[in-house]
Amino acid sequence: MNPSFSVSATLKTIIHRISGRDYDVVYAHNLVNCIPAIMISTKVLTLHEIFSEQIGLLYGAPFATISRILEYKLLKTPDAVTAVSLSTCKWYSNLGIEVMYIPNAIDLDEMPREGLRLYDRHAIYAGRLSKEKGLDLLLEAFKNLEDVHLIILGDGPLRHYVEEYARKFPHMHYLGYQPRLMALKIHQG
Repeated sequence: MNPSFSVSATLKTIIHRISGRDYDVVYAHNLVNCIPAIMISTKVLTLHEIFSEQIGLLYGAPFATISRILEYKLLKTPDAVTAVSLSTCKWYSNLGIEVMYIPNAIDLDEMPREGLRLYDRHAIYAGRLSKEKGLDLLLEAFKNLEDVHLIILGDGPLRHYVEEYARKFPHMHYLGYQPRLMALKIHQG
C-alpha cells in the first residue's frame, strides 16, 4: 500500500518501454501497484483486502469515496484478478468484477515439528508493523488484558510505536523481525 512504490514502478516502466524493453506478464500485488501495470499488455492483479474500505479506515470517508471510483476503474484493466480471501472475492464479484478466489497456501512440510511456547497464555501477531494492519487497535485492546501475553513479530513503520508499548506494558513483547522458521515455531507453540 506504499504509493511511492507505485510512482517509482511507473517511472521504471516508462523508461523500460522507451528503451524498447517489454514485459509478457506483470503481476501486481495490490490495487495501487496496478497503476504502473496499465502500460503492460497482460496484467494479473491479486487483492488482499477491499481497497476503498482500507483507505477509508486510514484516511477518512472522503478518500474512501474517491478510491471507490478509482478502484472500480482500475479493476477493469487487469486480464485476471485474484483474491486471497473469500470475503474480498465476494465483495468485488458483487461489483461485477470477475475475481478468482485463490487463498494463500501454507506448505505443511515447512511447519516445524515442535513449537516454542513462550508463555502459558499468549497471542501472536506476525507481520508488517503498519497502520493498515490494525496494529494500533490490537495494542490498544491488549492494554487491559494483563493475563494474556502479546508477542509481536515483524518490522515496519510502526516499529517504534510497538517498542514503546512493549516498554510500558510488561505483558507485551516485541521480538522484532524473525526468520520464517522461528516465527512458525513461536506461532505453533
